[in-house]
Formats: sequence, C-alpha cells, structure tokens
Amino acid sequence: MKNEKTNQKEVVKNGFFWRSRSNYCRCFNIIIFIIVFMIYLINHNLLKKTENIFFMGYFNDLLAPILLLAFSNFLLSFYGKELKGKNIYIVIIICSIYWEFITPLYKKNSVCDVLDIIMYMCGASIYSFLRFLIERGRKHGTKSSRIKKG
Repeated sequence: MKNEKTNQKEVVKNGFFWRSRSNYCRCFNIIIFIIVFMIYLINHNLLKKTENIFFMGYFNDLLAPILLLAFSNFLLSFYGKELKGKNIYIVIIICSIYWEFITPLYKKNSVCDVLDIIMYMCGASIYSFLRFLIERGRKHGTKSSRIKKG
C-alpha cells in the first residue's frame, strides 16, 4: 500500500505526461488526434466552402495519415509498441495503395490521384516530425531532471 502511494506521488511529481513511455505515447497521440480531428472539422465545415482546390481536394488527404498514425499508436501503446521510423511510411504506402488503386475498383465516385499519395506521405512526415520534436523534448527534459536530482 505504501509503494502505491509513493508511485502515485512520483507520477504527480514527475508529471503524468512524461512519467512512462506508454503514458507519454498515449497522451501525445490523444492530443494529436484531437487537434487534427478539430482541424478536419474546420476544413469540412468552413474551409471547403471557400472553393480553394487545396482545401476541397487535398487537405483531408494531408490530415488522414496523421489521424491514422495517432490512433494506431494510441492502440499499440497498450501493448508497449508503436509505429516509428520507416514503419510509419510502410503503413502509409500500404494504405495509399489500397485507397488510390483498390478502392476505385469497387467505389464508383473514387478516383486514383497521385497528388493524394504525395499528401499522404507529407502527412506521415508531419506526424514523424511532431513525434521527433516531442521525443527530443522528452529526452532533454529527463536528462535535466536527472542532473538536478544527482
């Protein structure tokens, strides 16, 4: 019982967001998912009405891999796993092939567009970059806290 209280104090003291790798991964991906989903809603309800070709046709393609990767990594974090590095791009390439080449075979209003694939890869790169920035900040934060304690 005493260890549980000590662990709870450590979680509060060190912050839930950075306490463990799985908590960090879950929080990061939930935050990314919520923000990108809100941007999607803004695009769907406001920006598409501007009749700008980017917002009408490609912005959602940029957001889709970010949502997919954030949700996938959120689920994988419960198993101590996560998509990172080249695996991110492998998943997005597989999804691109399906969405752009297989879906048009059975969905009449779907067409193959190479620019969509470019947007998917850009979205994966944005997710990877955000992950890199947060991971870098996390590593520097833990090093500085170790120095202060030591």
